[in-house]
Amino acid sequence: EDESLRAKMKKEGFKQIKKFSWEKSAGEVLKILESVAKPV
Repeated sequence: EDESLRAKMKKEGFKQIKKFSWEKSAGEVLKILESVAKPV
């Protein structure tokens, strides 16, 4: 039982990891910085 739960959580964890990357994170930060740096 614990083994099947562990396997399921591992599988779900790898799915979650695929949603993130350094490039995507850096792009999001850059968009935020550009939006607050724009003159009003």
